[in-house]
Amino acid sequence: MKGVLFDRDIDLFHQTLVEGKEYDITNPIIAHLPEMFKRTEQVYQMTINAATQISETQSAIELPSYLIPLTKVDIIGIAVHMHDKAIVRAKPNGIPYEVRKVEMLDTEIQVIQLSIWNTLVTT
Repeated sequence: MKGVLFDRDIDLFHQTLVEGKEYDITNPIIAHLPEMFKRTEQVYQMTINAATQISETQSAIELPSYLIPLTKVDIIGIAVHMHDKAIVRAKPNGIPYEVRKVEMLDTEIQVIQLSIWNTLVTT
């Protein structure tokens, strides 16, 4: 299930939720995932808001094998310029999305241009 937080609720819980820990979550809003956000077979999302109560469980969980320490990650580029964010609208329905272009230099000093979308624009 996908979990989401919006606006000021992000600030409310940003120090409560820590990657790799397990939580009991009480009183979230469970709803069908909007069609435009479906990227996998998931059909529901859990919205955490100010009415939600979160407490850490005492059980230990095992991290997925695809997570690796940053000390083992090779650097593939360096960001040299982050453009201002822009708003683009989806052609079929006109829904606005935030996007930011980032210019990077790869290991051969070639410019690579990335587009970062939605929540990655500001985090």
